[in-house]
Amino acid sequence: MLKRKYRIIIALSFSFLLILSISIFLIWFLLGTKNLPVSAGSEKRKVVLYTSMQENQLDLIKREFEDTFPDIELSYFHAGSGKIFTKISAEMQSDSLEADLLWIADPLSYDRLIEEHMIEPYKSIYCEDIPLQFKDMQYLLTPTRLLVMVFAYNTHLLEKSAIPQSWAELPGFKGLILSDPVSSGSSLTSLKMLVENPEFGWSYLEKLKQGGTQLCSGSGATAYQVGEGKALLAVIPDNVALMAKQLGQSIDFVYPQDTTIAWASPIALLAKGNHKKEAKIFIDFMLSDEGQRILYSAGVSPIRGPLAPKIPLQETVTKESEISKNEFMIHFDNIFLTK
Repeated sequence: MLKRKYRIIIALSFSFLLILSISIFLIWFLLGTKNLPVSAGSEKRKVVLYTSMQENQLDLIKREFEDTFPDIELSYFHAGSGKIFTKISAEMQSDSLEADLLWIADPLSYDRLIEEHMIEPYKSIYCEDIPLQFKDMQYLLTPTRLLVMVFAYNTHLLEKSAIPQSWAELPGFKGLILSDPVSSGSSLTSLKMLVENPEFGWSYLEKLKQGGTQLCSGSGATAYQVGEGKALLAVIPDNVALMAKQLGQSIDFVYPQDTTIAWASPIALLAKGNHKKEAKIFIDFMLSDEGQRILYSAGVSPIRGPLAPKIPLQETVTKESEISKNEFMIHFDNIFLTK
């Protein structure tokens, strides 16, 4: 099993929440799109992206990218990470891979593709601007956005005084749901981080199960369950909770006050893609000043630039992943899928 290094950022949340709330959006607009590659020629080209990002975020990215590069059409397939890998596997077996780029939340899920040499290295012109703790020095994965896990709650059914403020308060909380790590990369990564943290471990997941915690499908569906009042509380990425709130759902969220779990979501260039030149242009665009501003506009934390959250690091742990994805899922299923 391939061992890769992952950066786990564990930080106090109080300062992080304050900094996230400071808007410097206008400053970012002034930075423009310096150093972006210039798209030339009138012939219509294309690039195909497989991603777990939300539909409204993708609509914005597509519109802005095609406005900047009018001769390149961006097509995308949007689904949870589990469905995406099923689609990639089927296309690879029939030698009909359509994707040029893969962009999902969970960096662990790329391991099998890397083992099978299905990802091609690419060093973006903006690579040096990526914070060192998130950078892949082999340039197989290009970090583009930051994901932070939050506690999302139904604003009509849960009083503020009853909202858990720490991970330690979640076991035993009635009405808690989690996204199934089979279909949600963000859930897989965050739960795996908790298991590998000595303060939590596998016993923490066992306590969640014993306390009545239920599983939902992807992060979007999990947020919907909370917004509709079918669940009281969920652990989901901050951008998913923010989007649901902006859409008018009865949902809000808090950052855990004991620790913050955050990681970089990478984009990868597929080795058998048919539009590599256009794919590299897209990667550079998303890491550019303009691309990072677009992510911010879509409610996503950028990885670089003045809009990227400045997390006050309590400690930075750089280590080899202790548990493979398959090992984690076997143990997880033994806990949650057995009576």
